[in-house]
Amino acid sequence: MVRKMFAGGNSARGFYSFFDQMFSDNIEQIFLLKGGPGTGKSHLMKNLAEYASKQGYPVELFYCASDPDSLDGIVLPEQRAGVVDATAPHVQDPVLPGCREEIVNLGDNWDRDVLVDAKGEIAALTRANKQAYGRAYRYLRAAEEIEELWAAVNAQSAGEQGTEKALDILLETFGSIKPGSRRGKERHAFATAITPQGIVSHIDELVTDYSQRWIIRCAPGTGAQEVFSALVSAARLSGVSMEIFHRPLLPHQIEHVLFPDLGVAVLSRVEPFDLLATGTEIDLLPDQHKTEVPRRVKDLYGELLESGIAELKEAKRIHDDLEALYIQALDFARSNLVYETLRSRIFGS
Repeated sequence: MVRKMFAGGNSARGFYSFFDQMFSDNIEQIFLLKGGPGTGKSHLMKNLAEYASKQGYPVELFYCASDPDSLDGIVLPEQRAGVVDATAPHVQDPVLPGCREEIVNLGDNWDRDVLVDAKGEIAALTRANKQAYGRAYRYLRAAEEIEELWAAVNAQSAGEQGTEKALDILLETFGSIKPGSRRGKERHAFATAITPQGIVSHIDELVTDYSQRWIIRCAPGTGAQEVFSALVSAARLSGVSMEIFHRPLLPHQIEHVLFPDLGVAVLSRVEPFDLLATGTEIDLLPDQHKTEVPRRVKDLYGELLESGIAELKEAKRIHDDLEALYIQALDFARSNLVYETLRSRIFGS
């Protein structure tokens, strides 16, 4: 079984990380990959994940929000092992060096003389990349401001009745579960990301095996966050394990919650962050939603998101140019040796 998600995301608050949530206490061996662009971190993880899948082992893939075709990390539950890109913007260092985490320095595979010769070009591309991200995050912050206006307009016409009804329906999920003395496992991540390719989501695949799916149709200011907060609190009191997926633009808010032990998924459907998954719908949209929310507010919101995405695309283009310079200096034979060593240590073969 392969599960896909994001551990970090591009948001109105800049890059937002849940990398500390990637590995549970059951993971006993973590390899922290160090090295700049073009050192083969994602390629290494893809090869290890592909090997695991071919052997029939489950694997979790954590994709990169700045390049949704690349990996930021993998988790191999049966091997109790994980591998993660531990470089900026999600720098990680060992907490239990040697006995749990171990640094793998892929920068050792570079020809330094080649990089020294390209130092000026590398510095210029690095600055340009940082500037593009700065512009992207300013657009996303502006989109947050417009969403607050959107929410304020909706709040004027959205009543409490819909929220209370939604909670009554959803809390029945925990009706037969008594408050537990043991706290359930809780994990935070992103199912959706704002990327150079647009808005990318893996939630539809994540809920394929869930027998009960609830879809909350909502918009900013219509009460979905109050529903999710109450639901999460009830799950904590009941000792129910859950995966909480956060909104990509505003990570302090919840987009979806999955309850693996119950086979229950509670998802939100709010434009433009749509989903294909089907389920029993709960409608929190007020009757006046389409007429009361000024069209221009929605248009501005969409335009700002698109402008942010365009800057992320530019940052990706610059990063690709930067990566190409580093790849010229890479010793591929040594990189392959690192893969063979890690595969042997993780899988024992």
